[in-house]
Amino acid sequence: IRFENTGKMLIVGGYTSDIAIPQADFNVGQLLFLFSLDAPISDFPREVKFEVVFPGDELRENAVVLPPLENLEGRTRWYLRQILNFNNQALRPGRIFARVVCDGQETLVGAPWIVLVPPIEEPVVTATP
Repeated sequence: IRFENTGKMLIVGGYTSDIAIPQADFNVGQLLFLFSLDAPISDFPREVKFEVVFPGDELRENAVVLPPLENLEGRTRWYLRQILNFNNQALRPGRIFARVVCDGQETLVGAPWIVLVPPIEEPVVTATP
């Protein structure tokens, strides 16, 4: 994920469904989770906590304390994008649990499953005379 100073975010290599691994305990060098929040201004929280649990692993979390919003004239919604970065993560088959906690209120969010997909064997081609 690359951020530009104009606020643009470029995402390369994003998963849109399950994460396929060739074997259990498959290590990946880096895996990023992008959380995207959107809610009415009336629901603006003071603290937001982002949590992820990989199959067979411990809870990982990141808390963000939000400053008060300014220049609200005409604004009806607030937005927050947050990235959790996992380095050298061991992946095991199963469901990834993710949730967001805004001022103590929990919300489960969508996260992919990790599925075991053995490598495809290359067919043996023989030439006939």
